[in-house]
Parts: sequence; structure tokens; C-alpha cells
Amino acid sequence: MAVFDSLLHDHVDGGLTAHFVDGSLTSIAAWQWVDDAKHERRTRSSRLCQAGSPSILEVFATSLESERLQRGCNACALAASAHPLLRPVWCHVLGATAHGATGSDPELSGTLIVEIVAQAEEAPTGSSCVDLVLAPVVPVRVGRYHYGANCAPSSTLRILERDARTPTAHLSAIGGLSAAAAGHVGQLRALYTTGWSATHAVDKFGSTALMWAASYGSLDVARYLINERCVPVNARNKAGRTALMFACKYAGHSADGHGFVHFLLHEASADVTIRMRDDSTAFDWAVFGGHRPTMELLGAHPKVDLEAINKFGCAAVQWAAASGNVDTLRWLQAKGLSLGHVNAANHGAVVKAAWKGHMDALHWLLIDPEGPRLVWQCGLRDPEGRSVADQAAMNGMQAAAEWLAPLVDAHDPLLQVPAFSLPSDRPSKFKAGAMDAPDPLGRLSEGCAPRGAPRM
Repeated sequence: MAVFDSLLHDHVDGGLTAHFVDGSLTSIAAWQWVDDAKHERRTRSSRLCQAGSPSILEVFATSLESERLQRGCNACALAASAHPLLRPVWCHVLGATAHGATGSDPELSGTLIVEIVAQAEEAPTGSSCVDLVLAPVVPVRVGRYHYGANCAPSSTLRILERDARTPTAHLSAIGGLSAAAAGHVGQLRALYTTGWSATHAVDKFGSTALMWAASYGSLDVARYLINERCVPVNARNKAGRTALMFACKYAGHSADGHGFVHFLLHEASADVTIRMRDDSTAFDWAVFGGHRPTMELLGAHPKVDLEAINKFGCAAVQWAAASGNVDTLRWLQAKGLSLGHVNAANHGAVVKAAWKGHMDALHWLLIDPEGPRLVWQCGLRDPEGRSVADQAAMNGMQAAAEWLAPLVDAHDPLLQVPAFSLPSDRPSKFKAGAMDAPDPLGRLSEGCAPRGAPRM
């Protein structure tokens, strides 16, 4: 499976990348989360030497090479995801200290993401360039959500599920959730004749058929499930997330995505005020998704609070900056919302954009004449004393870190420079208090929520 940005907000053990050159598997790289709260990960590579490679790698490599030769990259990723040696190989590459290395039960062990990279030797005449192709592989095994794929081919998407009334039952590929995601109403009708019920079918994380349909904009499935099967529209998964929240995040990913949101709100009477366990809202997810018609739809709803914050102190601006969408940031500014809001971990919009290396967003937030000119946030430090440049570098965003470094030096009060200026949009529309005030010395560390990127 290709690794998507949204993977950073889903709980997985890690992933494995298989590198092919001219049909031969030349190396395997493995990565894992080291600290989920801070989204830190470590990576190691194991180059395959045909003579003397550990037998576990040779067996795995031979299997993948054969599958790719006969059926292509998608089939290769599918075979790797189901291969009994996938986790042992992952553990071998990372070493004995791999977290979750002893787990053999797929329920007890988190998801591993598989990526296939095919490299061909052919190059244009007179060029030494090597053509690198990332195979467009869709999710096969899923973690908490679906990793941002835009479509759900039924031939490759397999979502393990169980009946929620038997929470200890083993997960199995029954096909109901997969059919809902892929938009196959006929398959769902057939499953109902066997006793299967979309009301009770859930995946590992409690997500329902309606939630999976919402993720892929399968509007016909939603109409069938709600109008004919009376599934609860406001059901929540283990994180407290509803189908409306999924639909808002992925509204721009499919032709019917926005229509799905409209259907849930205005025909199915979905409750827009429901909050997740961390107090995040459907509007937050609409902002993170960045689909303007959906943001307008949610923003105009009389029960939507545009200024809501979650338990980590994140407001809409944190979600917009984390997505890197400048158009969304402009939209929030036009709505009169404060772009200078700082959360409980002393993270403002600048940190959120820097963490993911969103350079366009950083330029607009800091130096664009039409932006909020949040240069004062370059003087903020997190509760561990790290500057915005430090945090960007910590997440591997070196270009962003180097670009931010001079701004940090110029606005860091710890370096005894003149006090930074307050943003032009103050006083904010949020209630005055520590959550919305610059705190360069990190005094918010006491009693603050878990740190890191917004838990989306």
C-alpha cells in the first residue's frame, strides 16, 4: 500500500517498502512508530544479497518477485500484505527491538503498510536518469481508517470485520464493509439474506459500513443502508467518530462526496453537534479535508460552532495548517476566525504547517502581505523547549527547518531579541486566556494535553 499523508493520524505499527529493479527485489526498508504521541518513527533498510541473505528474506523476496512478474505491483502488494512472513521480515529488518515484534495475531498486532517501488533501468537517450515509479496500490489491510485512497476497487480492498454484539470474535473478511466502501449495493442485499447486518458489522476500530461508504462517497450505499435498512446514522466508532465526520474529511475525494455530506445533514438528519472522544467535530474534519463547498455547508449550519476547540486546544486553524491548504486558511480568515490561536502544547498554525513541511502554507502564514503575518509564532517553544524549526527537523522536514531558522533566531525571546509583535487579528474571537496567548517560555506544559500533530 502506498503511504499517504493521512497515515500520520492513524495508529499502525509501521510499514515495509519493497524496492524492485528490473523485476528483482533488491532491498527492503522497514519503518515503525517510536512515539505515537509525537509521531516519531525510525527506518532501517536491509539490502538483499542474493548470496548469503538470511533465508527469511530470500523466501519473502522470491514470493514477491514471482507475484509481481506474473500479476503486477498491485497483486504483489496484496500478496505481501497477506504473506505469513510479512511481520517476521519487518521485525528482522528493524531488529530485535521492534515494537510489537512478538505479536502474531493480526488483532493484537497493529497494521503494517506495504509499499511497492518499481524501478526500471530504461532511460531516455542521452540521459542517465532512472525512472522511478510508485505503484498506485490501494489499501488491502486497514488500520484505523483507510489511508486516503480515492477509490475502493473491490478486487483489492479487503476490510476485516466482526459482529459488534460479539466483540471478542475474530475478525474475518466477510465482505460487507468492503462492499459498502466499493459502492456495491447488490452485494449488500445478498449479504442481508445470509443474516449479515450493517447495523452490527464493524471493523477492528468499530467503524461501520456507513462510515466506510462515507469515506469513499458511496451515496447509493448510504441511501440503501439508511432508507431501507434503518442503520443508525449517528453511530460512533471507538474514537467517537461518525459517518458525517468521515464524509466531511473525504468530501472532495469523489464525485458524490459532497452530496454524501448533504444527504446525511438534510435527509438523514445526522447530528452535526456530536464530538469525538477528543472533542473534535465534523466541522474540524471538513476544514482538514479542505473541500470548500463542504466547509461552506457545515459553516452555514446553525448548530455548528466555528470557534470550537478540542481537548488538545486545537481550533479550526490548527486543522487547516496541518493539512497545508492555503485556500482553507484564507477561507477561515475571511470568516473572521483567529489564525493566531495557540493550543495547549504551545502549537500554533506555524508549528502545524512546519511539522508536515507545508512550505506554501508557511509562506502565507508568515510573510505573505495578505496573510496574518504570524512571525511572532517563530518565538514560541513547546513544553520541551523546542522551537518551530526544531520540531520541523524532528519530523524530517529539513527544508522547512532551514527556512524557519533565521525567523526563529529573530523572534526567540530566549536569544534576548526585542519582543515579538502581536498578530494583527488580535483580539481573537476566542475567549481570552492561556490557550490563545503567546507563551514563549512554554509555561503551558503543566497539565497540557498530549503533544504532537492534531490526532486526526
